[in-house]
Amino acid sequence: MKNFVKAMDRNASGFAYLKQKFSSISEAKIKEGIFVGPQIRELQQDGNFQNSLNEVEAAAWNSFRNVRKNFLGSVRVENYRDIVNDLLLSYKALGCNMSLKIHFLHSHLDFFPDNLGAVSDEHGERFHQDISSMEKRYQDLSSETGLSVYLGIMRCLREAVRLKRPERWQNNDWILHVGNARPHTAHVVLQFLAKHSTIQIPHPPYSPDLAPNDFFLYPKLKMNLKGRKFDNVDMIQAESKATLRNLSKSDFISCFDNWKKRWNGCIEAGGAYFEKY
Repeated sequence: MKNFVKAMDRNASGFAYLKQKFSSISEAKIKEGIFVGPQIRELQQDGNFQNSLNEVEAAAWNSFRNVRKNFLGSVRVENYRDIVNDLLLSYKALGCNMSLKIHFLHSHLDFFPDNLGAVSDEHGERFHQDISSMEKRYQDLSSETGLSVYLGIMRCLREAVRLKRPERWQNNDWILHVGNARPHTAHVVLQFLAKHSTIQIPHPPYSPDLAPNDFFLYPKLKMNLKGRKFDNVDMIQAESKATLRNLSKSDFISCFDNWKKRWNGCIEAGGAYFEKY
C-alpha cells in the first residue's frame, strides 16, 4: 500500500480523493503512504476510490487487492504465482519503488501456508516483526558497506575546498549540505565532520528534491541514457562519466541558483512539506 500511494500522480483525482477521505491525516503522511490496516480495508471496499484512479493506478490497485484476497487472505488460490507476478508488473508500470518486503514475497511464495486466515494474529505480528528485522539488517549492511566510501568522499571534498577555495578553507567559511541517507548521518561521519568543524545544513525529511543530486545530476544522467541500450555495465559507466564531464560551468551556476530557490521555498514553508518548483 505504501509503495502504491507514493507512486500515485499527485495532481490526479485519485490522490485528491485520498486527501479528502482521510482529511484528518496530514498531507505529508498521505504522500508517504502511511496508512494502518483499518484504513486500507476501508479503501478496498470503497468503489469511489477505485473509480477515481487513472488506468495505470487502477491496474496496480486491483493487483494489490487481488493479492490480499487470494493469497494473503483466507484462501490461497491455485494461480497465486500469477497473481503475485501481476502485482510486481503492475507496480513496475506505475513506477513503484519495490521494498524488501515485496521482493521477499516474490522469492518466498512457497513459504506461506495455504490458508493465511487460519494464522493467528500473534503469528502474523511475529512474521511482520521478522520481516522488519530483516529490513533493518539489510539497511545496516548497506550502510556499513557505503560508510567507508562516504568518508573517503568527505576527505576528498575537504581537500578540494582547500585547493580551490583557500580563503574559505582558512576561515572555515563553507557549509556542507547532505541528505538523510544512513552513511550521511552515521555517528562516525558526524564525528569526522565535528572534528574538522564542518557546518552542515539539516535536510528536511519530507520536502522534495532539495539535494542537487536529485534535481540536477540524476536527471542529467537519465536524460542522456534514456531509451538507449548498452551491452554491459562498463559501457553504462563510461557514458555516465562522459555525461558528467560535459557539464559546463553555467550548468553548475544554474544548479546553485535553483538550489537556493528551493531552499527558500523550504524556509518559507517552515520546514514542512511543499510542492517542488
